[in-house]
Amino acid sequence: MSEVAFGAELRRRRIAAGMTLSALAGQLHYSKGYLSKIESGAQVAGSDLARRCDAALGANGELAGVLEASGVARRGVLIAGAVTILAAPSCKPTAPVAPPITAAVAGAGSTTAGLTDLLGHLRAMSQNQPPGMLLPTLELQARTLSALASEASAAARSRLLLLYSRYAEFIGWMYQESGDQQAMTAWTNTAVDAAVQAGDQDMAAYVYVRRANAAMYQEDGAATVELTRRALSAVRGDSPGAQRVRLLAHQRQAQGHALLMRSGDFARALDAAEAVAEQMPPRSTVPAPIRLGMSSVADPKDLVQGWALYDLGRPEAAVAGLERHLSLVPASSRRARARATARLALVQAAVGEVEVACRLGESALEDARFVDSQTLRHDLRRLSGSLSRFRVRPEVQSLMPRLMQEWRRAG
Repeated sequence: MSEVAFGAELRRRRIAAGMTLSALAGQLHYSKGYLSKIESGAQVAGSDLARRCDAALGANGELAGVLEASGVARRGVLIAGAVTILAAPSCKPTAPVAPPITAAVAGAGSTTAGLTDLLGHLRAMSQNQPPGMLLPTLELQARTLSALASEASAAARSRLLLLYSRYAEFIGWMYQESGDQQAMTAWTNTAVDAAVQAGDQDMAAYVYVRRANAAMYQEDGAATVELTRRALSAVRGDSPGAQRVRLLAHQRQAQGHALLMRSGDFARALDAAEAVAEQMPPRSTVPAPIRLGMSSVADPKDLVQGWALYDLGRPEAAVAGLERHLSLVPASSRRARARATARLALVQAAVGEVEVACRLGESALEDARFVDSQTLRHDLRRLSGSLSRFRVRPEVQSLMPRLMQEWRRAG
């Protein structure tokens, strides 16, 4: 079994490094008894602990890799899923029927401008509302855009289809946040199809970034890296959209390498992302509603780097960057703030700052009440696991039942 193999390899490397079990436990903020059970195979090591042991012993990913064998089959599913999205025919997700459209209305620039502004407002609202409150409106407007495009002239049709693709992509993201992967895939298919019809190839490449993000949340570093490579191969030109796809792909690739404990590749991918960022136009030149992806801060570099450092088994080095990122997230963006707060809480728990971690966990739970986020629940589950070793502390005993209730809640 992998836990027995990991425990034996951990013990072998620890002894070879001349490190006592007490010294390793102190460095990792775990009890000596707990690590002894890991070494004997009586206790299963989680991926977070495996990477921290790897970093502490300078194993360059070889120790953490002992637990990776079970991820091979899942990796094939994740990569195949990206191809399925791109190859699938255009689907028509169920949505409210749009009102009758006249050619004059379809061709009016004010119609497109109004629906673009509305998408911007709905994106902003998504930071403070659950997906279920926004999806009916989003789907109705998407169906309206589809009807508009069918009646418009060729010139107006491209603009409408481009906007339709952005609505569909955002709807897919909202379904992903609600935990409905089938609806997410259906709407993402529609987004790609509409974008291609509009002459925009960026969305097809961006789908690989979306799938890489899903792989990253499943802690599959190899799939994350492979999918970002496909995104970089698929993207064409130097349009703002293409550059944004490159930026996001390099950032996700850095995080994938971190999951694989490849510190050199992580640094190179992060440098590549920084080089792309330096060449990109100011965000103000690209209207937020049609910008690919979601971001509540101008540059999520600190978030990407901080989270990757945690995955590299270096939580102490991750704290400052995550704190900087959290300080830049607007108070009006509960969804982004909750996720940033939960991640910082997990890092603080890893370095033994239990009181700080619990305080941050309380804050994340407060925001979680408003937004209903599947990805946030993933982070809260990891936080719950990290805090469980401090269960005798009163602040942990107070927080843990509510943490577990939230991450177990269905989306």
